[in-house]
Amino acid sequence: MIFLDLLKQLEHRLGYHQLPVNPNAKELAEIFDSSPVHGDLTIRVVHEIYKINKCQKLTDDVDHTETNNALVPVRLGILRSQKTDVDAFLFMDDLCHAVKDVLLQDDGIVETTDPEHDAAVHSKAMVIDLARYRHRLKFWA
Repeated sequence: MIFLDLLKQLEHRLGYHQLPVNPNAKELAEIFDSSPVHGDLTIRVVHEIYKINKCQKLTDDVDHTETNNALVPVRLGILRSQKTDVDAFLFMDDLCHAVKDVLLQDDGIVETTDPEHDAAVHSKAMVIDLARYRHRLKFWA
């Protein structure tokens, strides 16, 4: 998978507000349409993935192992910092899982689902897991 496609897939999974990818970008400096919610963190992650994979342009390939190697120090820094907010932690957690899913699916390790099944699932109401948000609600009451 190429670097730009990885970011597009992550934008699709995490949302435009988290990764506002510019599909017409020609270089790394143009990669975002606007500012991501977790601006500095997101920019750092994208730069680390680009650097660790030794990318020279946005169409260079990214490797699953190298990409994970780029994410580990950033994630550990967030986990160990006493200044990390819950949203940044959850974003990083979601990002790591999304990267894993996207790259494993690209490697053919994870089977893709049937498009008819996807259409049937998305035509029904979806259940949203609120477990991670319940903890926050207790503090606002």
